[in-house]
Amino acid sequence: MYNGAIKMQTSENIAHLFLDTLLTGQPEEFISHLTEDAEIHICLGNQLYTDSYAATFMGKNGAHNLFGICKQFLDFIDPTPTDFHHEGDKMIVRGDLNCLLTTSMLPWRSSWMQIWTFQNGQVTKLRIFADFQASRQPEILETEPHLKPSEQSAPADI
Repeated sequence: MYNGAIKMQTSENIAHLFLDTLLTGQPEEFISHLTEDAEIHICLGNQLYTDSYAATFMGKNGAHNLFGICKQFLDFIDPTPTDFHHEGDKMIVRGDLNCLLTTSMLPWRSSWMQIWTFQNGQVTKLRIFADFQASRQPEILETEPHLKPSEQSAPADI
């Protein structure tokens, strides 16, 4: 039982490191926990909307690309895990995220889920799912009072 607790703590630490890396933009320490052939799958949004995004990043070079894309489009403010669930070599992490879309500076809020697979303490697969809602900032609404409410709001919860 004690070894299981150490394993859980280690996997949770790696998940926290991933989230910290989104904030700092310094991925090297996190990437050192990936296997050479690790897979990172991202799915943002859902099938009902055309502005969804899905991609797969392969290996450590792919992980570098992922962090580069994240830094280019998202300014992470607060990625917060809310709970961890462990079963065998898998861990599910759920949480909430606040960030800004760098292209528009609109706030972006999301609940998310990550499914991690580990082998010998290394990450072999990470699947990330997030629904999102971008919302216009109040100061933008004040500068565009002529717009109808339907024109002022961002896309509905995705």
